[in-house]
Amino acid sequence: MKKIERAEGAMVGLAVGDALGANWEFWFPPEGLSDSQIEMLDGPYPAGAWTDDTSMALCLADSLISCSGYDSYDVMERYWRWVFEGYRAYDAKPAADVGGQTREAIEEYMLRPEVYGMDFRGERAGNGALMRLAPAVIVAKTVSEAMLLARISARETHFSEVVEASAEIFAAMLFRALSGLPKEEVVKIAELSTGQVFSEVLTEVIMSSSLEYREDLRFLGGYTVDALKIAVWGFMNFPDFETGVKEVIKLGGDTDTNAAIYGQLAGAYYGLSGIPLRWRERLLMNEEICGLADKLAEMPSCPIKRTRFEEDGFGKNVHIV
Repeated sequence: MKKIERAEGAMVGLAVGDALGANWEFWFPPEGLSDSQIEMLDGPYPAGAWTDDTSMALCLADSLISCSGYDSYDVMERYWRWVFEGYRAYDAKPAADVGGQTREAIEEYMLRPEVYGMDFRGERAGNGALMRLAPAVIVAKTVSEAMLLARISARETHFSEVVEASAEIFAAMLFRALSGLPKEEVVKIAELSTGQVFSEVLTEVIMSSSLEYREDLRFLGGYTVDALKIAVWGFMNFPDFETGVKEVIKLGGDTDTNAAIYGQLAGAYYGLSGIPLRWRERLLMNEEICGLADKLAEMPSCPIKRTRFEEDGFGKNVHIV
């Protein structure tokens, strides 16, 4: 399978998971969900529509392509336009579904774009940095580059050590899935650890990846480590994209984001053709999302042109191994 089909799978898988989970977010019938309920059906969202997860991924993809690299300021400007102008929203309306941590970061950016060394990382660790990550990994040429782009991308809205470590872990796994490695090798990334937090989060994720942890993963909210656990659990325990995404959504909780994160990983592994055609056909902007994936995969490089973080030298001293 060509890497470009895996890139398309990651982007479309993100959006499909988001769209399938959107109508069940934090609402769960007492008897649970059946397979027939997890389809592209009208509900709180129109069939095939997606939420903030996909909108932010499209903003990030647009920025990487337009700037021929990573530019914090351009990324944040696009996020702002999405929230307040409806840019990259499925209905072109100002965003109604924005995570609290994300909205605060975007509003803070408009008042003070730069983040200085005196600004301490917070304790809050939402899953919003993982749900949109695929574009930053698709453009990477090495796993080290993928992890660095993921870390800086995460910082934009979630300035937290746990979120940055989770983003590095997910980026490493996603890069390996895009490279066509076997499942066991996709998640075998301990040697890539960037420090104690990375190792602690990875240990927790791998420990929860077996099928027996199903009950422990039910009804979980927006914590980044929980979302990563669920995505890896779904990826490792089920034989195809469709079964995995349905089982992830059946867990309840933050269903759209959990499924979007799973969808990136499983979509990269199984490729675009591994995502059921009936879902791809109903997904809004399916062809455009595939087109963005193609452009990202074809980028010859992704230099980090500007970041707004002092610890990165505001983009002047960021090196990729």
